[in-house]
Amino acid sequence: MAIRPLLPLLISTLLMLPAAAGAVTVSVVGVHGNGNQDREALVQMSDDMVAGFKTAGLEVVHGEELRNRLFGSRETLVENVFLEPVRSAFDEGRILYEKAQPDGAVQALARAEQALDGVEHFVRDPRLSVDVQLYLGLAHLSLGNEDDARQAFSEVVRMDPNRVLDTLEYPPKIVELFESVRAEVVRLAGATLQIHSGHTTGARVYLDGRLVGTSPVTVDRLPPGKHTVLVDGGSEGRWFGSFTLRSGEVEEVAAELKTPSLGLGEGESMQEPRSSLSKRLYRELAVAAGTDLVAVAAFDEAGDFTLAIYSGRSSTFSVSAAASLAAAPGARSAFIRQLVERVARYSDDSGAIKEERVSAEAIPLLMGGNVQLNEYLFGAEDWRVADASATRPVDPEPAPVRRAPPKAAAVAVAIIAGVLGAAGAGIGIGVGVSQANAVDPGGVLVITVP
Repeated sequence: MAIRPLLPLLISTLLMLPAAAGAVTVSVVGVHGNGNQDREALVQMSDDMVAGFKTAGLEVVHGEELRNRLFGSRETLVENVFLEPVRSAFDEGRILYEKAQPDGAVQALARAEQALDGVEHFVRDPRLSVDVQLYLGLAHLSLGNEDDARQAFSEVVRMDPNRVLDTLEYPPKIVELFESVRAEVVRLAGATLQIHSGHTTGARVYLDGRLVGTSPVTVDRLPPGKHTVLVDGGSEGRWFGSFTLRSGEVEEVAAELKTPSLGLGEGESMQEPRSSLSKRLYRELAVAAGTDLVAVAAFDEAGDFTLAIYSGRSSTFSVSAAASLAAAPGARSAFIRQLVERVARYSDDSGAIKEERVSAEAIPLLMGGNVQLNEYLFGAEDWRVADASATRPVDPEPAPVRRAPPKAAAVAVAIIAGVLGAAGAGIGIGVGVSQANAVDPGGVLVITVP
């Protein structure tokens, strides 16, 4: 059999194969300021990070491409970040109740109730809150605490007046008690909320997590008790408030929309290095963006710039590198790029963090201080609609995680050699690594200008 006729087929087949040296992908989601940097400075630093990762040979996802990737899952992303502790505690409480362990169930459900406090403005679906109160009432009833059970059941009716207990699922005595609580709540004269949002009209209004219309809107016949209101004008801003209404009361709500953000309200403080909130945020960002890595950049309270990477492949953070940018403002961009080039080498060719560079901690950061991330998650869509019957467009599916094949060793060596070779020679930047101990070889990258 002649070999020559097979050569063209072999060559074309080889050309169709994926490149052996596929680049690891990284999302650059912006920089968390500490309150002392303006938007322009933070955006410039983000651009410098993009340039640094590209120099290090990584494929960077940022800007509009990143916005488009996050768009389809941003609502669930935010809820997953803030509500995971609630869901976890609720699931524990429900299972303990079903195993006839009401004491433990009450404790777990009380934790779920506490975890909801302060994050209600990120809740759009009230079913989780309703279920927490329902099982809390059931557990209290199992312990003989009828007054506590009635209080929890009244919260269920307040949030979901149409909730009923199926007689095939619950014993008659429980159903009877629940219906008596419902009757008591219904007999009370309903309260009224009149909600408007200043000059902005058409902002979506959520009452107790349920969409009730667009501003201005009046909601009457509300069960007395605590109610939460979220007014969401998309790029116009958001507003959240809670009210305890008396029977027959009419309350006028003037919502002052503010720029939406991941901030936890007035007086937001830095998330500590072991913050589960920070870890959940970057875990969800990696999944939604569909990249191997996500860059984590922030200014700490002292004003130093700190950088690490999170790997969705290995579900780990890298050790961090830090630099003071105050000493030589004119060389700031070069400092950041060199810092990025070093941190990029903390991941291996598959996009996982190298074992010796893994950290149990995330870098301290201010959740609401990342202006670009806030825009990606809250500002890309105008949610104002003509009336309450309007529907939102169908969200696209999030991008799948890209599985890059391992690079050839020679390519990896070439990239590292290129980074180490003349990284700072042109501008006279010296780089040194200060290692605290042998267990954590990451240390702190100290950049000085001779």
